[in-house]
Amino acid sequence: MTTTADYVTRTRDRYLTQGVREERNLLGADIDAAATTVTFTYALGGISRGATISLGFETMYVWDIAGGNAIVQRGADGSTASSHVAGELVRVQPRFTDSLILGGINDALSEAWSLGLYRVDAEEVVWDARWGGYGLADAEDSIPIIVETQGSQPGEWGRVDDWRLGRTQNIGDFPSGEALFFDRWDVNVISGKPIRVHYRRPFGQTTSVDTNLESTTGWRSAWRELLEVSAAMSVLAGREVGRNLTEAQGPTRRAEEVGQGAQVQSLRPLAMRQTARLAGARKDLLRLYGERRAR
Repeated sequence: MTTTADYVTRTRDRYLTQGVREERNLLGADIDAAATTVTFTYALGGISRGATISLGFETMYVWDIAGGNAIVQRGADGSTASSHVAGELVRVQPRFTDSLILGGINDALSEAWSLGLYRVDAEEVVWDARWGGYGLADAEDSIPIIVETQGSQPGEWGRVDDWRLGRTQNIGDFPSGEALFFDRWDVNVISGKPIRVHYRRPFGQTTSVDTNLESTTGWRSAWRELLEVSAAMSVLAGREVGRNLTEAQGPTRRAEEVGQGAQVQSLRPLAMRQTARLAGARKDLLRLYGERRAR
């Protein structure tokens, strides 16, 4: 099982920080989602007023230090406050919080649909003898790509090609407004037999550290690098804007070392990697499901 946390960690280590060592600490005691005082196992170090700390997918802003503890704002920067246990890793002033990387992963999952990638789900539908069609479930952005009918043996299914998708049907006949019809009767399609419909659908989203990302979202494990590279590009896309602001001091690197546009240029290798992996993923789908579309 590959968890969401696994994807976040590898995205950071391989494509964002590249071995840069950031300060860490450990949580000293359990806290619930409402606690605003946080204790730590080791010396505070960089945990000071105005600092940001990251625990799992939650980001906290440090308002003050009192008695060796941090007084924090929970769920900072759009993250969600949650419970944490003693011994949990604390990232101190991270360049990229887990919450930010998670957002990049979900952005990449959403964008994949428009780039021609999809997950495939299936459902069995029942013949409606009154209208000679099969009513489909109501699912937004679901496009049938393969239709099968049950064979004579249990577990035996045969592919049917002579079908068309009827949209905007009378909801009194087909509650979802969508149904399958067969223009030319196929010997394999017999009234009363179940039909299995395979749909292409957008990928889901992930929010939990321990969630199996692939089973939750429908993402294929073979495409892991594509998702991580795409997430890294999403996270890095706006950094050049911050560097070029005229009303604030830029990063501490000397201008001659990192010239204007350098951060944008750094995205090129990732973009090339993404393009190659995207082409491979599209070929996977073509090999598995072909090009059959509803007529």
